[in-house]
Amino acid sequence: MTPVQKQKELLYIFGGTVAGQGIAGPIVMKHMQKQPSEESAKIAEKLKRLASKRGHEVDNITHIGMGPAYHNNKIYTSGTKAADVLSHEIGHAHYDKRKVKSVGDAVGKAVHKAYLKTGGMMNHIALAPTAGIIAGIRSGKKAAEKEAAGEKESKLNRHSGWATGLAVQTPGLASEAIATKHGLDLMKKAGASKKLMKASRKNLGLAFGTYAGLAVTNAGMSELARGIAYKKKKKKLEKENKKKDDK
Repeated sequence: MTPVQKQKELLYIFGGTVAGQGIAGPIVMKHMQKQPSEESAKIAEKLKRLASKRGHEVDNITHIGMGPAYHNNKIYTSGTKAADVLSHEIGHAHYDKRKVKSVGDAVGKAVHKAYLKTGGMMNHIALAPTAGIIAGIRSGKKAAEKEAAGEKESKLNRHSGWATGLAVQTPGLASEAIATKHGLDLMKKAGASKKLMKASRKNLGLAFGTYAGLAVTNAGMSELARGIAYKKKKKKLEKENKKKDDK
């Protein structure tokens, strides 16, 4: 790969079409700053070898600035020796490239396909909130129109804003959770102790919590957009009706 091609690839990753990073990045980076235990380092090496045997390219050199990440069958370790975050990225690689062998694999592959096609982490921080805001604005305007006409607003319209954003983000939430589960299973099979497994579940759970929290924030933004659109549309309709009455 030429330096120019390498630069383009890294820019593509920073652009967001990458799994396993984004809003959880700060938590992962903080975790990586701590010296992992000797056991975690040993399990991490086992996982790297497993990833290579599975046909996934493992890049131990490139540091993308966000901690370990997965993109296009390549696992960027960013030099980490933390088995838990590395196992998570192998989980993404598994569902993105491995053949389906069970119903669970089929579900995981489906949500990953949808997740990566909608921009990876950008699904959480751009696409989902944008879709929710647009739907929220539409919902607010329609609510004002229904009210002006003396009609009752449907439940579908009332909740369409935040529901749209959540629907867009759901594949991302599911893929993160599924990748974590698969990664933890790999750690257990690699011989991780109960102590390491417990600590890994806690760390990866905190990372996932940032995505779940963002879903709540996105829903709030949609509701805010709905409220503003409703007030503006209502005011506009009132002015129009007043003009008609004055004629």
